[in-house]
Amino acid sequence: MPSISVFVWASLSVLLAALIYQVGIPTILTENVPWRLFPSLFLTTHCYRSVKTLSERHPTARCFITNHGKFSSVFTDESSPPEVREARTGHVYPGLWDGHGHLIQFGESLDSVELFGANSMEEVKRRLVEYKTKRPEKGTSDQWLRGVGWDQAHFDGKWPTSVCISVELRQLQRPSGSTALLRQVF
Repeated sequence: MPSISVFVWASLSVLLAALIYQVGIPTILTENVPWRLFPSLFLTTHCYRSVKTLSERHPTARCFITNHGKFSSVFTDESSPPEVREARTGHVYPGLWDGHGHLIQFGESLDSVELFGANSMEEVKRRLVEYKTKRPEKGTSDQWLRGVGWDQAHFDGKWPTSVCISVELRQLQRPSGSTALLRQVF
């Protein structure tokens, strides 16, 4: 049979746990937790199919470690089994910090009529006609004539119609590139 001191010590530990649960962990303990004393033991390693760096010595990698938002280590990870390395997805490129990107739309915008800053329907028409004159192949079912940067805030919230544009425009996008208006469906 266990002695009375075993029961006392066991009861004290249960009472202490209940007290911490009810009151919360004292500040002295949260300031000196292991991840503050030994931070390198608690860093997360991120591994992807490829990591592009800007280093001349080490231009590509597969993994990196960050500490407080900064890279602390970049490496190739030769220790993982080949099956693990090949199963990784995703690519990391420096400078692309946004959670998403409209890369295809950006490419399309380079071959589109710029409507940014157009404050009148006449200005929109003039830009469309100028572009169509320089690029006569645009405006067909094979090569759409796209206008990017339309901001209906300059036009009392109204979108243009085929009557007010009178140019064979197939697609019109807001400055964000997220809204498109098709004039005709094929």
